Parts: sequence; C-alpha cells; structure tokens
Amino acid sequence: MDNIIIKTFVKNYKNVNDPSVRASYGMVAGIFGIICNIILAVFKVTVGIITGSFSIISDGVNNISDICSSLVTLFGFKLSKKRADADHPFGHGRIEYIAGITVSIVIIMVGVELIRTSVEKIIAPDELDFTPVTFFILAGSIVLKLIMGAFYSSTAKKINSSALRASAADSFSDCIATGVVLGSTVLYMLTGINIDGYASAAVAVFILITGINAVRETVHPLLGEKVPEELSSMIKKEVLKDKRILRVHDLIIHNYGEGRVYVTLHAEISSEYSLMEAHEIIDEAERRVQGCLKCDITIHTDPIDMSDERYKELYKLTAHILGHINVYNLADISNSTHKDKEKPMYYSMHDFHIHHFGDKEEISFDLAVPDNFTGSADKLRDYIKSEIHRTEPDVDVDIHIDRLYERI
Repeated sequence: MDNIIIKTFVKNYKNVNDPSVRASYGMVAGIFGIICNIILAVFKVTVGIITGSFSIISDGVNNISDICSSLVTLFGFKLSKKRADADHPFGHGRIEYIAGITVSIVIIMVGVELIRTSVEKIIAPDELDFTPVTFFILAGSIVLKLIMGAFYSSTAKKINSSALRASAADSFSDCIATGVVLGSTVLYMLTGINIDGYASAAVAVFILITGINAVRETVHPLLGEKVPEELSSMIKKEVLKDKRILRVHDLIIHNYGEGRVYVTLHAEISSEYSLMEAHEIIDEAERRVQGCLKCDITIHTDPIDMSDERYKELYKLTAHILGHINVYNLADISNSTHKDKEKPMYYSMHDFHIHHFGDKEEISFDLAVPDNFTGSADKLRDYIKSEIHRTEPDVDVDIHIDRLYERI
C-alpha cells in the first residue's frame, strides 16, 4: 500500500537522494499519519467516554499526541526543503532531526501525564460499561496502527529518515499498548475484574519507553556519528581508482541532513608531480566522488617523496613495528580485558615525514589507534620509539596519536 501512496503523491519518487523528493516522502507520511490518528482518536475517546474506561481514553489521548507528532513531522520535512541562504549556507536539512526529537519529547510528555492519571484510577477505579462494539474498535485500531507502522518503516528505510523511524516505533508500540487495553477489556467483559487503571499505566510505560528510544535514535545524527563502513569504503574506493593516489586517511563526513553530505579527507601522492599536476589529480578524484556519491568533497594533498631511499627504509621499519603491535604483547599499554585479548587491536600510520635539523634526523607520523583503545598513549609512544631506536638509535621520533575511526 505504501508504494501506491508514494507513487500517487510523490513526483520522481525513485530519486530519493534529491532533498526535495525526500521532503515529499516525509510530508506524505505526515499527512497519512494525521488522517489515521484523527480517525483513531475520535473513535477511542468517544468509546472511552461512553464506557467510562480511562485506559481507552488514554489510548485515544495518545493518538491525539500522535496527531501533533505527525504535524511536527510534516512541517519538519516541509522546512527541510528550504534552500540554503545567507544565514544557513548548508541548507535546512537538520530540521528533520529536530522534528524527530520534538516528536520524541511529545511522546515522553504524554507518557508521564498518563502515568500520573493512571495512578489516580488505580487508587479510585471507575465503574465500566463495555460492549462488543468496544472490542471491535480496539481490534480495528490495532490493525490500522500496524498498517501505519509498516508504512512509516518502509518510507523511513527508503529515505533513511530518523524522524520516520521514530514514528514507526511509536506506531508499533501503540499496537502493544492498545493490545493491553483490549486484553483488560476482554477480561472485564468475561469476569467483571476491573484492571483499567493498571492497563492505562501499562500503556503509559510503553509510550515512555518508545519516546526515550526515539530520542536516542534522533540525537545521534546531531551529536555526530561514526562514518558508516559502507560509505567510507565507497569514498576511498573512488578516490583510489587513480593509482597515482597512494593512500587516504583522516576521512570526515559533515552531515547536514540526508542528501546534504560534505566530505573531507587527506590523500598521499608522490612529490615527483608538479604542483599543477598534483592539483589536477586531486580535482579528478573530487569529481569522481561527487559524480558517483552525490556529495561535496574537499581533498587535502599530502606529498610523499617516493624516490628517497631513506624514507622507504624508515617507513618500512616503522610499518613493520606497527604490524606486530597487538593486545597480546601490549596488554599493559592497551588496558585490554580478557575478552579483548581474543581479538587483536590493529594500528596504522599516516602523514609519515622525515625532517632534517642540521645533522639530526627526525621522523614524524600520526598513529591511528583502534576506537576501543583505552590505554596510555604515552606508554604506547614510548614503546614504539624504543622499538625504532633498536635499529635507528640516532633518529628522533615524534608521534601524534589519532583515532582509527573516521568521523561524521
């Protein structure tokens, strides 16, 4: 069904990398949610008032909050379509994340309020008056929420939207919550036992858990996440297609909303190329990445003197030392646990240079350590220096510790 809705109301629906198309997806999802939740809220609140069931009224109030959430999602995607301007040179794509957080906060607020009122109903329960119609309305609402959750989830997957993932999680948790209310309704109809207040409290707990999980889901992109391995590999692969580029490192992705990605990285090339040649090599690499992955990229050039035999000698020595570092022979440095020792840590280097100060020779490089390294950086430096000095006692060594993970 989601394909029919999307195909009907979203132009160029296949071009999900286009920010305006993504926004249309989100707006259609928001409108769909508003319509469905209005239907559910009207029926549930009406039935709840007629039967005197606070758990059904609570479930209906939850749908009213979902209407507000869908409105936030709708306007969030609408605003995210705005083009870049003087005050926002990278566009307005992150409004989608803010919309997701707002939806999550609304969900949490509703959950807190329902817990408070549920406690009152547990202390002083009301008389209930259920009918078979109540059963069918609640069962029907579960079916509709399942449809909504599937629609949100499918749409979120197509456009990689944290806001819609939050809405999908909310819909599926609503199915569980309404199922609890339905169960209490059936129990009362069969036995006369009134657990309405407890059912309402259970609904509130489900709502709270959903809201908290949704906040965590939507906050991560704003705080900055590790680069997805697939994206990182694709970028590196495109850059390294030119064999004149030897290595890449320090990959950083700045995400200003889906479809608004800015990349920076360092590329090592031989210093034998002229400045103009090096510039053309890097320009070609940038164009390849932009054309293939539809993102803006800036590449910094690191020249390497590949004709210097001394450079090759010291580089090979250092690489050999790093290749033999792992948690087995550096347990005291890496602070590894027994579990860590089952999987070695691997280290790499970049920006390797030789400096000459009169008769004195110094090598410097950035040492990339695993993201789970928790040991002493000073001890690690000292260990590597001592290993280098076994072969090259007169060479000074300057090591800068860097993290192996790329940043986003």
